[in-house]
Amino acid sequence: GEYLMEKPEGRLEADLAVAKIHGVTLWQATTTSLCILTTSQALVAIQSIWR
Repeated sequence: GEYLMEKPEGRLEADLAVAKIHGVTLWQATTTSLCILTTSQALVAIQSIWR
């Protein structure tokens, strides 16, 4: 507990940095999967139109 009491700012900054990195990767993963979903849906729609 002494280490945390010494530098709470540094610890908080480290936690925020990690959270930021995880948030960005999570966001990228979400948008990527959404893009794949919409693209596949568009392809299915195009295929059904072309039939």
